[in-house]
Amino acid sequence: MSQLTTRQVVTVMVVAMGLIAMAGFLPNQNAMAHHKGDNPQDLIGSCADSVTGAGFVPSPTCTDADCKDKARFSFHAGWDHDFDDLKVKTTVHDEAAGVKVKALTIDSYVGYHCVDASGLCFDRSWTGMAEVEINGVKQPTDTCCNYLMEAIDFGEPGKGIDFIHFATFGYVIAGSVLSGGNIEVHKPDDATFDCN
Repeated sequence: MSQLTTRQVVTVMVVAMGLIAMAGFLPNQNAMAHHKGDNPQDLIGSCADSVTGAGFVPSPTCTDADCKDKARFSFHAGWDHDFDDLKVKTTVHDEAAGVKVKALTIDSYVGYHCVDASGLCFDRSWTGMAEVEINGVKQPTDTCCNYLMEAIDFGEPGKGIDFIHFATFGYVIAGSVLSGGNIEVHKPDDATFDCN
Protein backbone atom coordinates (compact mmCIF):
# COMPACT_ATOMS: atom_id res chain seq x y z
CA MET A 1 0.00 0.00 0.00
CA SER A 2 1.48 3.36 -1.00
CA GLN A 3 1.84 6.30 1.39
CA LEU A 4 -0.72 9.09 1.05
CA THR A 5 0.54 12.54 0.19
CA THR A 6 -0.46 15.54 2.31
CA ARG A 7 -2.77 16.74 -0.48
CA GLN A 8 -4.51 13.34 -0.61
CA VAL A 9 -5.02 13.38 3.17
CA VAL A 10 -6.44 16.93 3.03
CA THR A 11 -8.72 15.90 0.15
CA VAL A 12 -10.00 12.83 2.01
CA MET A 13 -10.65 14.94 5.13
CA VAL A 14 -12.50 17.60 3.12
CA VAL A 15 -14.64 15.01 1.33
CA ALA A 16 -15.49 13.39 4.66
CA MET A 17 -16.45 16.77 6.15
CA GLY A 18 -18.64 17.54 3.13
CA LEU A 19 -20.39 14.16 3.25
CA ILE A 20 -20.99 14.48 7.00
CA ALA A 21 -22.40 17.97 6.55
CA MET A 22 -24.59 16.86 3.65
CA ALA A 23 -25.90 13.95 5.72
CA GLY A 24 -26.95 16.38 8.44
CA PHE A 25 -24.63 15.14 11.18
CA LEU A 26 -23.62 18.73 11.98
CA PRO A 27 -26.93 19.97 13.41
CA ASN A 28 -25.69 23.52 13.99
CA GLN A 29 -23.87 23.88 10.67
CA ASN A 30 -26.10 26.76 9.60
CA ALA A 31 -25.30 28.59 12.81
CA MET A 32 -21.65 28.68 11.69
CA ALA A 33 -22.39 29.72 8.11
CA HIS A 34 -23.06 33.11 6.60
CA HIS A 35 -26.51 33.51 5.22
CA LYS A 36 -28.07 35.57 2.51
CA GLY A 37 -28.72 39.04 3.89
CA ASP A 38 -25.76 38.98 6.31
CA ASN A 39 -23.11 41.63 5.82
CA PRO A 40 -19.60 40.17 6.19
CA GLN A 41 -18.29 43.53 7.42
CA ASP A 42 -20.57 43.17 10.46
CA LEU A 43 -19.44 39.64 11.26
CA ILE A 44 -16.26 38.72 13.12
CA GLY A 45 -14.11 36.37 11.02
CA SER A 46 -16.51 36.59 8.10
CA CYS A 47 -15.67 34.99 4.77
CA ALA A 48 -15.81 38.20 2.75
CA ASP A 49 -14.75 36.90 -0.65
CA SER A 50 -16.00 35.00 -3.68
CA VAL A 51 -14.98 32.00 -5.76
CA THR A 52 -15.19 31.27 -9.48
CA GLY A 53 -14.51 28.12 -11.40
CA ALA A 54 -15.17 26.21 -14.58
CA GLY A 55 -13.98 22.92 -15.93
CA PHE A 56 -14.68 19.22 -15.82
CA VAL A 57 -14.08 16.09 -13.78
CA PRO A 58 -14.74 12.42 -14.60
CA SER A 59 -18.45 11.62 -14.54
CA PRO A 60 -19.57 9.59 -11.51
CA THR A 61 -20.80 7.07 -14.11
CA CYS A 62 -17.18 6.20 -14.96
CA THR A 63 -16.02 2.82 -13.72
CA ASP A 64 -12.45 2.78 -15.04
CA ALA A 65 -9.54 5.14 -15.62
CA ASP A 66 -10.04 5.12 -19.41
CA CYS A 67 -13.57 6.54 -19.20
CA LYS A 68 -14.00 9.74 -21.23
CA ASP A 69 -17.39 10.81 -19.77
CA LYS A 70 -17.23 14.22 -18.11
CA ALA A 71 -19.18 16.18 -15.55
CA ARG A 72 -18.83 19.84 -16.53
CA PHE A 73 -19.32 22.66 -14.05
CA SER A 74 -19.16 26.43 -13.79
CA PHE A 75 -19.79 28.70 -10.84
CA HIS A 76 -19.44 32.12 -9.29
CA ALA A 77 -20.44 32.21 -5.63
CA GLY A 78 -19.93 34.43 -2.61
CA TRP A 79 -20.25 38.09 -1.73
CA ASP A 80 -20.84 40.73 -4.36
CA HIS A 81 -18.37 43.62 -4.74
CA ASP A 82 -20.33 45.90 -2.38
CA PHE A 83 -20.81 43.15 0.23
CA ASP A 84 -24.57 43.71 0.03
CA ASP A 85 -25.61 40.15 -0.62
CA LEU A 86 -24.54 36.62 -1.43
CA LYS A 87 -24.65 35.83 -5.15
CA VAL A 88 -24.58 32.53 -6.99
CA LYS A 89 -24.39 31.17 -10.51
CA THR A 90 -23.69 27.45 -10.38
CA THR A 91 -24.32 24.85 -13.07
CA VAL A 92 -23.38 21.19 -13.41
CA HIS A 93 -23.98 19.20 -16.60
CA ASP A 94 -23.22 15.50 -16.88
CA GLU A 95 -24.42 14.15 -20.22
CA ALA A 96 -23.49 10.55 -19.42
CA ALA A 97 -25.57 10.61 -16.22
CA GLY A 98 -28.37 12.60 -17.86
CA VAL A 99 -28.09 15.32 -15.20
CA LYS A 100 -28.40 19.11 -15.47
CA VAL A 101 -28.32 21.29 -12.37
CA LYS A 102 -28.74 25.05 -12.02
CA ALA A 103 -28.55 26.80 -8.66
CA LEU A 104 -31.56 28.97 -7.89
CA THR A 105 -30.50 30.31 -4.48
CA ILE A 106 -27.51 30.57 -2.19
CA ASP A 107 -28.37 30.14 1.47
CA SER A 108 -24.93 29.82 3.05
CA TYR A 109 -21.30 30.40 2.11
CA VAL A 110 -18.47 29.16 4.33
CA GLY A 111 -14.74 28.95 3.96
CA TYR A 112 -11.62 27.40 5.37
CA HIS A 113 -7.96 27.97 4.77
CA CYS A 114 -6.04 24.75 4.41
CA VAL A 115 -2.37 23.90 4.08
CA ASP A 116 -0.72 21.21 2.02
CA ALA A 117 2.86 20.49 0.98
CA SER A 118 2.79 23.27 -1.63
CA GLY A 119 1.45 25.93 0.76
CA LEU A 120 -1.86 27.63 1.50
CA CYS A 121 -5.08 26.51 -0.16
CA PHE A 122 -8.61 27.89 0.03
CA ASP A 123 -11.74 25.78 0.60
CA ARG A 124 -15.19 27.30 -0.03
CA SER A 125 -18.61 25.63 0.30
CA TRP A 126 -22.08 26.92 -0.41
CA THR A 127 -25.60 25.55 -0.25
CA GLY A 128 -29.02 26.46 -1.57
CA MET A 129 -31.87 25.27 -3.76
CA ALA A 130 -31.39 24.10 -7.34
CA GLU A 131 -33.32 23.19 -10.44
CA VAL A 132 -32.46 19.56 -11.18
CA GLU A 133 -33.19 17.74 -14.43
CA ILE A 134 -32.58 13.98 -14.62
CA ASN A 135 -32.89 12.27 -18.02
CA GLY A 136 -34.98 15.15 -19.34
CA VAL A 137 -37.36 15.28 -16.36
CA LYS A 138 -37.26 18.41 -14.18
CA GLN A 139 -37.77 17.72 -10.51
CA PRO A 140 -40.50 19.82 -8.84
CA THR A 141 -38.82 22.93 -7.40
CA ASP A 142 -41.46 23.31 -4.68
CA THR A 143 -40.19 20.15 -2.95
CA CYS A 144 -36.74 19.69 -4.45
CA CYS A 145 -33.78 20.14 -4.47
CA ASN A 146 -31.04 21.16 -2.03
CA TYR A 147 -27.46 21.27 -3.26
CA LEU A 148 -23.99 21.50 -1.74
CA MET A 149 -20.97 22.65 -3.75
CA GLU A 150 -17.46 22.60 -2.34
CA ALA A 151 -14.45 23.95 -4.23
CA ILE A 152 -10.80 23.96 -3.19
CA ASP A 153 -8.29 26.28 -4.84
CA PHE A 154 -4.88 24.60 -4.50
CA GLY A 155 -3.15 27.06 -6.85
CA GLU A 156 -2.52 27.72 -10.51
CA PRO A 157 -3.13 26.10 -12.91
CA GLY A 158 -6.10 24.19 -11.51
CA LYS A 159 -5.92 21.09 -13.70
CA GLY A 160 -4.77 18.11 -11.66
CA ILE A 161 -4.76 19.96 -8.32
CA ASP A 162 -7.98 21.94 -7.72
CA PHE A 163 -10.89 19.95 -6.32
CA ILE A 164 -14.71 19.92 -6.29
CA HIS A 165 -17.38 18.06 -4.39
CA PHE A 166 -21.02 18.39 -5.41
CA ALA A 167 -24.21 16.78 -4.15
CA THR A 168 -27.89 17.21 -4.94
CA PHE A 169 -31.00 15.07 -5.36
CA GLY A 170 -30.00 11.83 -7.11
CA TYR A 171 -26.48 12.95 -8.06
CA VAL A 172 -23.11 13.17 -6.30
CA ILE A 173 -19.59 14.03 -7.42
CA ALA A 174 -17.89 12.60 -4.34
CA GLY A 175 -14.76 14.69 -4.38
CA SER A 176 -12.77 14.87 -7.57
CA VAL A 177 -9.59 16.56 -8.77
CA LEU A 178 -10.14 18.66 -11.89
CA SER A 179 -9.30 16.99 -15.20
CA GLY A 180 -9.49 20.43 -16.81
CA GLY A 181 -10.28 23.99 -15.80
CA ASN A 182 -9.51 26.12 -12.77
CA ILE A 183 -10.92 27.30 -9.44
CA GLU A 184 -9.97 30.65 -7.96
CA VAL A 185 -10.88 32.30 -4.67
CA HIS A 186 -10.83 36.05 -5.28
CA LYS A 187 -9.30 38.33 -2.64
CA PRO A 188 -9.34 35.52 -0.06
CA ASP A 189 -10.57 36.50 3.36
CA ASP A 190 -7.59 36.78 5.70
CA ALA A 191 -9.20 35.04 8.68
CA THR A 192 -6.53 32.95 10.39
CA PHE A 193 -7.98 29.48 9.74
CA ASP A 194 -11.64 29.64 8.85
CA CYS A 195 -14.20 32.28 8.02
CA ASN A 196 -17.58 30.81 8.86
